Amino acid sequence: MKNSTNPIVEFMENPYRYWTDDYVTSHVGFLRNGMMYEYGFPDDRTDLRNKDRFIAEYIGFLEQKFDFVIVLEMFDESLVLLRRLLCWDMDDILYAVRNKREYEYKNVNNEITMKKHGMWSKADYQLYNHFFTKLRNTVLLQGSGFYREVSLFRRAIAALSKCKLEHFKDWKKELSSKVSGIYSHC
Repeated sequence: MKNSTNPIVEFMENPYRYWTDDYVTSHVGFLRNGMMYEYGFPDDRTDLRNKDRFIAEYIGFLEQKFDFVIVLEMFDESLVLLRRLLCWDMDDILYAVRNKREYEYKNVNNEITMKKHGMWSKADYQLYNHFFTKLRNTVLLQGSGFYREVSLFRRAIAALSKCKLEHFKDWKKELSSKVSGIYSHC
């Protein structure tokens, strides 16, 4: 696959061509159900890994263990929610985007490949959908002030990304003091 124009599509055409015992031993948690694997999901159990009931019970188990789950596509909303839940100041959630990686293979919007991957990593898709839906529903209950807060937060992050890293702490303090009146949820 080293010379493949789209290794993801090639892999999903016949995953077991590449999914050998040697490969599985060294990469088991990276290619199939990687998120669930990190939380102890028994992906090696072929009798369990695709069973909807077992997956749902495992997700229920994880939900009992974690009070809050951040979803990447709603990262800023997640941080603002955490700020509100934990009564943090704005400067507690500000971050600087550094070394953001651009992915080479962006055009995998092949519906067939996506469907195959969804079946290959069934537990991960269910985990993601569960916590994404839960987070989205929590956000929808927040009211319009929440969206203003997220908008302000994103403007602060955008402004912060223009600053040099060595000035980050001073800038956070200055910004926090300027918007403290707006950020007074707690």
